[in-house]
Amino acid sequence: MRLIIIRHALSEANVDVSKYVTIGDSNNGLTDLGWTQAIAAGKFLEQYYEADQTQQWPYVFLSAYQRTQETLSGVV
Repeated sequence: MRLIIIRHALSEANVDVSKYVTIGDSNNGLTDLGWTQAIAAGKFLEQYYEADQTQQWPYVFLSAYQRTQETLSGVV
């Protein structure tokens, strides 16, 4: 079994810390670059799992924060 950990992609608050105050920590979404990062991670994982047919797709655990939800959306 392998453990793969992916942190959320670049969020609005990573670029502008005032977003933590104006929209709240849990409501920060991804930037355009963050979406690109999430999609790239998904392409990497797709190639990884296609190359090793013995591996099963992993279980996914994530928080309810918008940036983590959007990262998963981009990965999938």
